[in-house]
Amino acid sequence: MKKIFAISVLALAVIASCTPENKGPEKGANGKAKITVAEADLVAYLPMESATPEVGDFTLASEGSGNADNFKAGRTGKAYFGTVNSYLAYDLGENCPLKDLKAFTVSLWLKQAEIDYDHAPVPMYFNISDPTDACWGNLGMSVDRTATGAGFLTYKWEFRMGEKGSVWKTWNDGYADCWPAGRWNHIIVTYDNVSSEFHAYCNGVDVTPEADVPCVVGDPAQPVGDLQFMNAAQLWIGNWPVRYYDGFQWGDAWIGHMDEAGLDEFRIYKRALTAEEAKALYDAEVANID
Repeated sequence: MKKIFAISVLALAVIASCTPENKGPEKGANGKAKITVAEADLVAYLPMESATPEVGDFTLASEGSGNADNFKAGRTGKAYFGTVNSYLAYDLGENCPLKDLKAFTVSLWLKQAEIDYDHAPVPMYFNISDPTDACWGNLGMSVDRTATGAGFLTYKWEFRMGEKGSVWKTWNDGYADCWPAGRWNHIIVTYDNVSSEFHAYCNGVDVTPEADVPCVVGDPAQPVGDLQFMNAAQLWIGNWPVRYYDGFQWGDAWIGHMDEAGLDEFRIYKRALTAEEAKALYDAEVANID
């Protein structure tokens, strides 16, 4: 009996020594748990620990006047903060999915001070650029000005349907206060090419005005369907390409960098996430905040 017991103990010791150590969830560049929501459809991910992307077929072309000092303590690890003439411009690879998105989800943390009517510059947060239409390009996010002391932000999105024009979504009136100024907000926006519907989520909650859900273009108006990007060349973050592209270089004072703003955990998916997936993504992001 003692011999059998000794053999059993030895066998258990061998099994224990061969059992892989439980190291917890896989970690990303920000040192936090890797987020796996809709991972197969993720086509761009910048943790903003530096200018280096973690997912995406694109390479850094220029930071303008920016450098490592633009990356400071953010919502999850570091975040990107704008300075005068700073930006991140990435050349899209030959087969980069960002060149030909038919639908999308964009997800990010954003902290922006109030932008009142006298404020300059007004930032462009990101833009999939078209050098021949360098102001708005193919897909972008900016913000409109508000009255001094309003306390909220009127974020603005644009996405393109080829020669038929662009779709614009701007938050005004009672819905604008969904985006409080001066604090970190988690933002998810989606466009579904099957339903031609747009949705926006603030901190995991769908805040889309009913009238803004349908997406139509043309005269007479027709559902958008598949997006049609044109001449998509670069992904810009933190500034307006039109200020720097040859042949444009607009000097308007209102066009500029992310003034008093930070951007963190930037993701683009090649399809519209469902409401359940958007909530799961938000919950995973919250679990990683510092």
